[in-house]
Amino acid sequence: MATQVSTLLICFFDIKAKFVDYAGGYGVFVRMMRDIGFDYYWDDKYTSNLFAKGFEANKNQQVEVVTSFESLEHFVDPLSEIEKMLTISNTIMFSTELIPESKSPDPKWWYLGLDHGQHISFYKTETLDFIATKYTLHYQKFMGIHILSKQQLSPIKLFIAKILIKLKLNTLLLKSVNSKTISDFNLLSR
Repeated sequence: MATQVSTLLICFFDIKAKFVDYAGGYGVFVRMMRDIGFDYYWDDKYTSNLFAKGFEANKNQQVEVVTSFESLEHFVDPLSEIEKMLTISNTIMFSTELIPESKSPDPKWWYLGLDHGQHISFYKTETLDFIATKYTLHYQKFMGIHILSKQQLSPIKLFIAKILIKLKLNTLLLKSVNSKTISDFNLLSR
């Protein structure tokens, strides 16, 4: 996800802004994004921050983009969680598997997770369209990432971003950001 998100941030957003990974787990994604060069912060009320300590999000601070990967299917009240994310940003990028096109998922569908019971909310494209409409957002997809945003991302630029990633030319875009690895180390070692 770091490759896709980095490319999207560089192509469409203010790369000098702050970003939050909501339901960020152990903080691996935040650490990766900071190592790439983005001012990313961690937030998760259920997990310990192991890899991005010192970079916890300030509550209610406005950020450019909120990311949330493989978490929406765990939310008991997804709309409430989306509303929380929208209080700090106009853009949410997230991942979740969509229900297959059939009317109801096959009980053998791997993503149901019947053996662990942790997946309790499921989505179709129509569901995400409904959420976008409810909150006056645009819904778009990009290489496994769902995007809900006040901003309509140019389909042509999204296509070009996808080509850059497939050809591994997106690394050229990364020259526009500077890794925070050393500066983070220096900050935390004081």
